[in-house]
Amino acid sequence: AAAGSAAAGGPQSSAAAPTAPSVPATAPAAMPAAVPAASPSPPFVYSVQAGSFLIKENAERLAAELTQHGYAAQVLVAQSPGEPTWYPVVLAPVGDVATVARQAQEFTASEGRNAEVVSWLAAK
Repeated sequence: AAAGSAAAGGPQSSAAAPTAPSVPATAPAAMPAAVPAASPSPPFVYSVQAGSFLIKENAERLAAELTQHGYAAQVLVAQSPGEPTWYPVVLAPVGDVATVARQAQEFTASEGRNAEVVSWLAAK
């Protein structure tokens, strides 16, 4: 008799499963409202980092060299409490990681320099 009730319990739980998806059908309606709010400005931007320096003039020199090679290079300022200030040299930021990964590979191949993919919070 216990086996019969266990067998009966199996089909009942599978019958309950189709009911469960119809309940969360209201949850996806809330999700699209949040997605458009985030889509005009991605929370993170990505860039190829060509170098990072403790001396600002060295960063500016690399940025100028890369600009002469046709890159949109810029020097950023990275500060953390209790740490020295770094001056990373990055190429133009993009909104998706796949594009920046491709750019990093192309940069490394064409310039013979190691490049890293970096990200940070987008300014609003």
